[in-house]
Amino acid sequence: MAQEGLHICGRWTGKEKTISISLQGDQLRLQIGASPFLQVAPVSSEEAWPKRWSVVNQANAKEEPFQLELGSAESATMWLRHGASSEELTRAGAPARRG
Repeated sequence: MAQEGLHICGRWTGKEKTISISLQGDQLRLQIGASPFLQVAPVSSEEAWPKRWSVVNQANAKEEPFQLELGSAESATMWLRHGASSEELTRAGAPARRG
């Protein structure tokens, strides 16, 4: 599980959020700002891309989990979804998108 999640490790920024994902032992952890770490787990074990992960707040099991989606191992962008909202995040150090 941890090896598969290495593609999402690092710092990601969006218009409203900055998140950090790290590997601690054999667990992927996500932190938004100064909030406590949240646990990250793959949604499925399929080899196909895109990959999806669920972000669970262990302290509040009733809270709807966040979802992360990465298009490919080399993607510079990732989607963070929570309920009806979504935000595109860019990997720190990735070239700025023109548009």
